Amino acid sequence: TAAQLKATAAAEKAEKKDTDAAAAQAAIEAQQAAAKAFADANAALEAANESAMDAEMKAMTLVQQTTDMKGMAERNATEVEEQVKAATTAQDAAAKALAAATPPTGLVADAVIDARLACADALLAAGDRAAAKAIYQAVAAAIGDAPKTHRARAIRVAAKSGLLACLDGSVSP
Repeated sequence: TAAQLKATAAAEKAEKKDTDAAAAQAAIEAQQAAAKAFADANAALEAANESAMDAEMKAMTLVQQTTDMKGMAERNATEVEEQVKAATTAQDAAAKALAAATPPTGLVADAVIDARLACADALLAAGDRAAAKAIYQAVAAAIGDAPKTHRARAIRVAAKSGLLACLDGSVSP
């Protein structure tokens, strides 16, 4: 019957609309899921880029700090070398001046000899055997081979002991 046919056609049309609507809904949901997955992937990529940039900045900072430390170490080494040279020059000048000095007599002479022995001992302790030896020789020469007083004999013994220490690194004054 015609009414039945119309009803069947209408039902089929409605069923087709429901199927099309369900397919459209599924397509929308799939599109939304794809958009969410794309957004998540984009966020993960941005986070990875940010992390890579942070790592690169840290690496650049470490390289700069290392370069700065190397520069400071080189400057410090140069300064130390200059200070050692200046100290060595001053020690040499002092040793030469003391070796060339002719002390006066009396208490002043005794003080000068004591100071010369102390200077020679310090030079020997610092490892400058040549400068110390020059001072010990000058003191021994000033006292002579036949000292007349107990103090002069003690000074001669100190000078000779220092000379021996200059010759043998295992002996200390």
